[in-house]
Amino acid sequence: MSIAGESLPVWAAANAPEASLVGLLGLFQEAGWVLSPAQNVRILDELVRWERTIALETYVRRYAPSLDTRDALGDAPLHVAAQTLRVRSFRMLVTQGASLKTKDGNDRTPLAALVNSLVD
Repeated sequence: MSIAGESLPVWAAANAPEASLVGLLGLFQEAGWVLSPAQNVRILDELVRWERTIALETYVRRYAPSLDTRDALGDAPLHVAAQTLRVRSFRMLVTQGASLKTKDGNDRTPLAALVNSLVD
């Protein structure tokens, strides 16, 4: 099922209110939805971009996706948090085990991406 070319879980990550999103994530799991690694990283990226830290933490705990998987641009969710200055998401991802050593498509660590975002 898709909305505007996105899978329903990806669309929900960007558009649903956070309280509803946590419930939707549970419904997706109960329905037996199996998400591809690309869908998982896309959902993580959207949750980070919109700073939905409660839903992000719930998603990470329920689905245990790799926090170091890179998206099509070579960015791991921690890079996205750094580039968009999402401090709460950054902190939560590190606490949940995201690596500070993962390099993005530009060969930068999340901390280097953060510094670059601060000076731009």
